[in-house]
Amino acid sequence: MIMKILVAVDGPEGSSKALKEAVSLAQKYQAAVTLICVVETELRGWLLPLGLRKDFKDKALEEGAAVLSRFQRVANRGNVPVETLLAQGHPVEQIVRAAEKGKFDMVVLGKRGMSLTRKILIGSVAEKVCRLAKCSVLVVK
Repeated sequence: MIMKILVAVDGPEGSSKALKEAVSLAQKYQAAVTLICVVETELRGWLLPLGLRKDFKDKALEEGAAVLSRFQRVANRGNVPVETLLAQGHPVEQIVRAAEKGKFDMVVLGKRGMSLTRKILIGSVAEKVCRLAKCSVLVVK
């Protein structure tokens, strides 16, 4: 039984499709939806003055909150309970951690979200979440 669905959103088209599928599942199973947006607030390997680092972090958190707000408005149209979670850190780690901590039955995320260059360098978030999550994972194309 699916009662709690965690939906990873980051802004691109894949997130919209993932949310649409998650809302449909939530309606079918009368499940609750939690949207998670993970922002990377640390610039590993970048030497920036402290003020610029704080500006970067503040801007990243602001953009993450805006993404959650936009997707929450969309999800609310589906008449399902929707909560939001803004996390900081590495997307895979934070999504898997949130899924375990919140005892979610399913994680839903889009197939694509990062740039091609980043995918080649670090691998796909969706693929890693599929491998590491203890609950079911739905990857939406």
